[in-house]
Amino acid sequence: MHRKSLYWGAPIGDNPELVRKASAETYIKADSPPFLIQHGTQDVLIPVEQSIAFAAALEQAAGTERVTLDFIEDAGHGGPAFEASANIGRVLDFLDRHLSAPAQ
Repeated sequence: MHRKSLYWGAPIGDNPELVRKASAETYIKADSPPFLIQHGTQDVLIPVEQSIAFAAALEQAAGTERVTLDFIEDAGHGGPAFEASANIGRVLDFLDRHLSAPAQ
């Protein structure tokens, strides 16, 4: 049985509504918050194309200025490259830019 089917407990084709409800793309709206999507180029669990498609759907609905897609070279699904100080700085900069109150 395919890994995704194991997650659902049945073949994914047997319950498309459950799969739709679990998909983050189902909940994209024009007022979606800013997203920082990071994907390891050597991720063997989640195809990089899923992050590309998710970013494209967000950009179409909410605008390109609300979506940042980073590829972490030679990284897998998480791990040291994501935890490196340079990347932590990038994440904190993103949060600061989008969560800080505007100047009064």
